[in-house]
Amino acid sequence: MEHIFEFSELTTQRRWLQLLVVFVFFNSTAATTGFRTSGLQFSTKSNVTVPTVIFTQISLEKCWEECTARVACRAFNYYNLYKLCELDILGNLTDVSTSQTFDQNGVVYWSKTEFPTTIPCGPAGSVNCSLGQTCDKNSGTCKIKECGPLNVSNEILVRGNVNRVGSFIRLGCKEGYVPSYTRDIVECGIDGQWTEYDITCKRCDEGWAMFYSSCYTLFHHSVSWVDAKTRCEQAKATLVLITSEEESNFTNANLLLGNRAHEIWIGTRDIADEGTSTSESGEIWLFQHFAANEPIHISSAKCHIMLYEQRGDNWWYSLGCEHGKLPHICEKPI
Repeated sequence: MEHIFEFSELTTQRRWLQLLVVFVFFNSTAATTGFRTSGLQFSTKSNVTVPTVIFTQISLEKCWEECTARVACRAFNYYNLYKLCELDILGNLTDVSTSQTFDQNGVVYWSKTEFPTTIPCGPAGSVNCSLGQTCDKNSGTCKIKECGPLNVSNEILVRGNVNRVGSFIRLGCKEGYVPSYTRDIVECGIDGQWTEYDITCKRCDEGWAMFYSSCYTLFHHSVSWVDAKTRCEQAKATLVLITSEEESNFTNANLLLGNRAHEIWIGTRDIADEGTSTSESGEIWLFQHFAANEPIHISSAKCHIMLYEQRGDNWWYSLGCEHGKLPHICEKPI
């Protein structure tokens, strides 16, 4: 009977194995009865880095049979202490052979020297199993038990390593990327094919810093608020709208600290003399960080600046939209 580990459990188990492997002793007689061992290699570390088919409580002989019954199996690791078998499905193999004697090492690594496109199955090899199929020796038929490798782009993270029929794998994004999706889980179907997914992973362009799902950059050129607004639009962005203390701290630490800019335009301004403020992008925001007696609601001071202070206060002030010439921060969605 085959048992499948989930990814997190397997990861924990393998960490313990790495600590215990040098202390394991292997009984060669009991585990290898019935098949040749001359093709086996023994190593002090496992070589199947991303196993996709895993069995527990089976013998070394059964592990070898499971690999040889699959066209896609390139190699396996076998841990005698746990009776744990890891099959490598179409992985990239490296030689980890060792001169250690048979009974001094409990981790067995075996790899095929040839990779046929079919495997004979059934009486006298009357049936040939192809890639994705497994030879069931009991029935003498070819069956689909697993899906092949899940091929994804480099920025996508595969959060799982079990590919038996009916198993699920969740996809994510590597560090520095932001995901967008409606389907981030794939299933290995009875046809041996993974179901479709639509996850995409994006990151900020070079020179832009990421905060949550937005990208930011500091333009050092000193211009009016109106020109700053135009420059941001040309970069398919808007003047930064600070909506939280956390975002204010981010701009302070990642864009302003160490720069010459001490006052910058931000994406808010007053509406005429109404005594209310609005954002350049039209977005409604609740966070405000105006200094005492600010903002000044007069016609000559309609736009807002953020005064950068190294201690991180970064108070907001009013300034005429055309009178001041300052650097500015642009923000755009990832």
